[in-house]
Amino acid sequence: MNLSTFATSMGFEPHSVTGMIKCTWFTEHMVKVDTGEFGDETRRAGTSIYLLLSGEEKMTWHKLKSDEVLFFHHGVPLKIHLILPDGKYQSKLLGNTLTNEEADFQVVIPHGSWFAYELTDKLQYAFYSEVVAPGFEFKDWSAPPEGGLVPLFPQHKDIIEALATTNRASSDFMNSVLVRPEKFDTEMMELIASKLQLAPHPVCRGGFFSEVWRTEHSVTVTNGSHEGKRQAGSSIYMVLKAGNNGLAWHIHKSDELLIYHGGGAIKFHFLDEDGNYSNKILGDTLSHSEANYQVLVHHGTWYAFELMDTSEAVFFGAVLAPAFVMGDWSTSEEKGVDLLQKYPQHGDIVRKMATANWMKN
Repeated sequence: MNLSTFATSMGFEPHSVTGMIKCTWFTEHMVKVDTGEFGDETRRAGTSIYLLLSGEEKMTWHKLKSDEVLFFHHGVPLKIHLILPDGKYQSKLLGNTLTNEEADFQVVIPHGSWFAYELTDKLQYAFYSEVVAPGFEFKDWSAPPEGGLVPLFPQHKDIIEALATTNRASSDFMNSVLVRPEKFDTEMMELIASKLQLAPHPVCRGGFFSEVWRTEHSVTVTNGSHEGKRQAGSSIYMVLKAGNNGLAWHIHKSDELLIYHGGGAIKFHFLDEDGNYSNKILGDTLSHSEANYQVLVHHGTWYAFELMDTSEAVFFGAVLAPAFVMGDWSTSEEKGVDLLQKYPQHGDIVRKMATANWMKN
């Protein structure tokens, strides 16, 4: 598969600045932001996109009112350049930490920071996801003022000018062969868990996690069952080790967006309030034609999941917007819901996933 075919199969369109984009998620939850520069307006708690950058393409300088989190899928690392609100310069690398110890699979861009980024290899590409919370709106995108950023930050003149303009990838480049991402074996997953200092998951046996990001922005949810104020969004790393048989039925008040980093694949099972059953696969589309690099779990939907192949570990990120609070997460027993009685037409899958790994008391 070449890069052009991949972009078409994923539904990419040209980004207004550079590269290619596909919008993937706009949570239904509306929030009033109690901190920052948002005023009295309400907006979505979180949003997400896919982005594909290739060759000489660069994302030029801009800033947002919200935090932005980048999630690496495959390709080469992105070098992210930031000028923080206090005027200090900082760089970060988005990529595979196993092949580049300076890289991270998730990179947080703090709100109010000027930032731009570029490929570390101008003969390659990078495919990644972006999440913004509180949710992105075009009016939040700030381009440099007339005269540019150099008068504001003369000490950073060279890097500002280097990333002030961009080019589009040539059609010849889009015909280049896509590099299939490396599979993560058990040893590599152990190394990831160690490098990222993942701890045993409190609920999922054989699962390991760490929180990566929890935005400073406090919000009040205007159309949900969330109580009080909370952060707009949060994210974690999660590894399911080989041999894990998934997690039994549970439900959450917020949308949960699962974002694939590597390894095998996970099958998610869903039961909605209307009695409908569906499933989706989180994984590498190049290895599993039915898989997606993102899987959305709608708030208020019962769901369970299992490894497609229990001999393969899986590494992924999970975003919640509004942000995760343990009290929002419930089992059917805690809710007093008999899923077999509620969904008799789906008895086989209800019974199968009721026996998945469970550690919650």
